[in-house]
Amino acid sequence: MRVTSNVARSVIAWSGTSVILQNAIAFGIQIVLARLLAPEHFGAVALLALFVGVANLFVSAGFPAALIQDQNTTRLDESTVFWFTVAAGIAMSVGMCAIAPLIASFYGMPVLRPLTLAMAATVFVSSLGAVHNTMLTKRLEFRRLTLVGVVATLISGGIGVALAWNGLGVWALVAQAVSNAVVGTTLAWIACSWRPMLAFSRG
Repeated sequence: MRVTSNVARSVIAWSGTSVILQNAIAFGIQIVLARLLAPEHFGAVALLALFVGVANLFVSAGFPAALIQDQNTTRLDESTVFWFTVAAGIAMSVGMCAIAPLIASFYGMPVLRPLTLAMAATVFVSSLGAVHNTMLTKRLEFRRLTLVGVVATLISGGIGVALAWNGLGVWALVAQAVSNAVVGTTLAWIACSWRPMLAFSRG
């Protein structure tokens, strides 16, 4: 019971630390970006955030979370969820690319077409690390999750600020989002030793 209590305190501490640090860093970065970019730049990316959010919702579809609830999953079960999630990530990314012209036409903003194509990449990249983040959560390795989140936020924020400083406008925000997904997924693979099998269960 004492060990369980210590683990619980550790989980709460690291979870709180993660939320506070990431939000504080992100807030600071947004303040800097707000000084370098125009409001319409944020507006364009905010429009696409809705589509990205819906796409990510379909990608997760509750399957990664199911791995946490079931403590008796096999590596085959976990690999099946991984490949399903990646396939969903590809499908949603392709879907976003397909409707990019429609999004740009609907909002009357031609720039949204290339921006949508770029933001679609974040859906696929994030799907590659979804199960790894889930496995870290399942193993209560919140310290590693915190480090992954904080480092990804710092690096992607730095990239966004650097590009905004050099006059890339709205593309600085897109680069920030894409780099956050790439760095976060890469670090999740490094932090989690789990690797998928080249197998898929139909059961």
